[in-house]
Amino acid sequence: MSNQLSKYRAIAIFKKTGFLILIVMFGLGIGYGIQYLSKEFKTNYVEGNYTSHFSDSDIRVIVYGTTDCSFCKKTRSYLQEKNVRFINVNVNAASAATSMFKSLGVTGVPVVIIGNRLINGYYPNVFDNALGVLEKAQLEQAVNNNKNIN
Repeated sequence: MSNQLSKYRAIAIFKKTGFLILIVMFGLGIGYGIQYLSKEFKTNYVEGNYTSHFSDSDIRVIVYGTTDCSFCKKTRSYLQEKNVRFINVNVNAASAATSMFKSLGVTGVPVVIIGNRLINGYYPNVFDNALGVLEKAQLEQAVNNNKNIN
C-alpha cells in the first residue's frame, strides 16, 4: 500500500514538475518569438526633413556610401536599373559630404534618402515603397502648382 502511495506521489510530483517546465518553456518561447516578431513589424526607415541634403531641387534621392561597400554598389545598381536619378555621395571623399552624413546620426552605409525617408541599409522593397510615396507626393505638388497658376 505504501509502495502504491509513493508511486502516486511520484506521479503527482512528476506531473506538477512537468507542468511547470512546460509553462517555463512556453514563456521562453513567447519571449523569444516576440523578439523576432517585433522585427517583422519594425519599419526600415525614418521619416524626417532632409531637404538640407538635396542640393539639386529636381533630384530627391541621395545615396551615401563608399566605393568598396558591396551593399552600396547593390543599392546604386538597383536604383540605376529602376532609372532613378540620384546623387551619389562618397562619404570618404569629401569633408562636406562627411559632415552631412554624420549629421544624420547613422554609423553604417549605405544610407539612402528618398524624399523624407532615410533608409539605412540595402532594402529594395523599402526603396520601392519610398519611391512610390515620393512619386505620389510630387504628383500632388504638381497638381497643386497647376491649380495655383490657373
